[in-house]
Amino acid sequence: MDAMEAVLRELTLADLRDWAGGNILARAQTYVRCVNELSCTPDGRLAAWVQGSGRYVTTVRLPERGEYEHACTCPYEFGGPCKHAVAVVLAAGGALAAGKAIAPLDPDSELAESLCEYFEDLDDEDLRSADGDGDDDDGESGEVADDMSGAGRRQGGPAPGRKGSRGIEAVLRGLGADEMRDLLGQLAARYPEVRRDILEADQLARGQAGKLERSLREEIRALAAEPAWRNVWKGTAEQPDYSHLEAQLRALLQGEHPDAVLRLGAELWDLGRGQVEQSDDGGETAMRIAACLAVVLEAVPRSSLAPAAQLLWIIERALADEFDLLPDTGGILGRRAYTKAHWREVAQRLTERLRPGAEAPEADSSASYRRVRLLHAVLDACARAGWQERIVPLLEAEADTCRCQPRLVDELLAAGEEARARDWCIRGYASTIEKWPGIAQQLQQRLRELARRHRRHDLVAAYAAQDFCDRPSIEGFADLRKAAERARCWPAVRAAVLDFLESGKEPGANPDWPLPAPEVRRPASSVRHAHRPVPDHELLTRIAIAEKRLEDVVSLHQRMSRTRGWRGGIDVEVATALAATHPDIALAIRRRLAEELIAQVKPSAYEGAAGHLRAMRDIYVREKRLMEWEQLMTRLRTEHRAKRRLLQVLDTLSAKRIV
Repeated sequence: MDAMEAVLRELTLADLRDWAGGNILARAQTYVRCVNELSCTPDGRLAAWVQGSGRYVTTVRLPERGEYEHACTCPYEFGGPCKHAVAVVLAAGGALAAGKAIAPLDPDSELAESLCEYFEDLDDEDLRSADGDGDDDDGESGEVADDMSGAGRRQGGPAPGRKGSRGIEAVLRGLGADEMRDLLGQLAARYPEVRRDILEADQLARGQAGKLERSLREEIRALAAEPAWRNVWKGTAEQPDYSHLEAQLRALLQGEHPDAVLRLGAELWDLGRGQVEQSDDGGETAMRIAACLAVVLEAVPRSSLAPAAQLLWIIERALADEFDLLPDTGGILGRRAYTKAHWREVAQRLTERLRPGAEAPEADSSASYRRVRLLHAVLDACARAGWQERIVPLLEAEADTCRCQPRLVDELLAAGEEARARDWCIRGYASTIEKWPGIAQQLQQRLRELARRHRRHDLVAAYAAQDFCDRPSIEGFADLRKAAERARCWPAVRAAVLDFLESGKEPGANPDWPLPAPEVRRPASSVRHAHRPVPDHELLTRIAIAEKRLEDVVSLHQRMSRTRGWRGGIDVEVATALAATHPDIALAIRRRLAEELIAQVKPSAYEGAAGHLRAMRDIYVREKRLMEWEQLMTRLRTEHRAKRRLLQVLDTLSAKRIV
């Protein structure tokens, strides 16, 4: 207890902000009054009820060293502490500040019982122990930390091993045959689903799978006809419950009736896709159907279908799966039981569906998408069948239709045919650059890799320059520098690209440009930097920061300041770069940004302003100008005294203790 009080008395709002974040801290401050029965456990935790949208059990441990531990029965699961946990700490600090002692936890209270129920690392002995002082963790701090971070939360039922509890299995073992029969009869009469489960289990036990299959088929049709929607704002929903179907499919499979499962799965696949297409419930119905289909997939290898037919059953549905209803099929398709002979039959059947003589579909149509998926399935089947020699001809035949040039080039390179691979890169680039620039970029990257293989450093640098001029960025500049230094021509390249950013003049138009022309180029009609700002002050500034030319950073920022418009994050980057050498400029930038955010009069903007103010505080501390910092805080509090939420945020910037 003494150790916990010592931590609380040293704790500041800034510490809580670092722990929980500004938004959570701000919300927690409004929840302090909702903390009830604040107590201290024998092992040094704070525990309490916190009333939110529900009544939550919340506990926090504040060790003198190491990370704070927290747990709460609320549904918040975003990694850090919830507002209820922070509110408990604030309430504890408030109690100490008011001269009130934090009461020890009553081991017979509802709070103590709930702690044992929800958090598995606690039991009655822990809560009745008088030995703990908050420092002794019995060498199990790692386990406690894991449980208290949220993994230990359970949604109901006492923890295993809880004193006084008696499990259902123990109760049932104590019943005689007549008592068990009476109990099951009562449950079956009261709950129709229990009666159904008992009768269906009896049907399976007596080998009457056909009757159960007919019943489940009717159930599938009824479920698939139900609406599937959810209104999260009103908390209303209508959704089909597939849990019974999933359980009975599992029972059929365990009862050695895989063919029945497969037939039911085909029915569910056909009807379920239509239901999912019409659903509006955030994908919940799709996940429930997918859980049933996972059982169906297990039945495929155990069915009476021939091996090739089993593979085709899965592949054909995977090709038509637009809603991710099938789980990962790789494990089943990769079974050793499926031989190359089986895969050759599959590959032959799938290849016939490509119909090489048919008219090619429109490039952007759904038919084109389906053809691409079919091609990938054919290629996978050929690879598994050992028909490697068929892959390149297939890719060449489908290159323009399915835009599979990158895969074709990779296969040619793997086969050692660099000349053909280079030709396909150039040809594919020309045919895709206008409508599919992403594919063209992949092909350009492969040409660049070929140049690297042959130690053509000048050509590698030429491609890096092409990428930079196409999409100017600080990352592209660094990549270009690395490539040009290997080609021993960085000074000339640097001068040309900086001039490009200043004037827009293409580097290749410069007579002193030291790099060769790339093997592929964008047509003039598709140059992507047509709307790029000239001069590009932001990128020039970022380059100056990277090269530590801080005087140029100051000059460029002054030029930018004379232009209007949103400057993104460049102001923050400039302020960070100049903080050590030009503190007054950095402070002026941060002050302006903070005041602009405060003027928005929004809690989220106040949090953004706090980030700039913290950076200013660090500069003032380093420059030994704390009086100016205090004056700034005083001015902000005076000017914005009506903005209560802002004042709370400003409190977190100080060393103000919670006690």
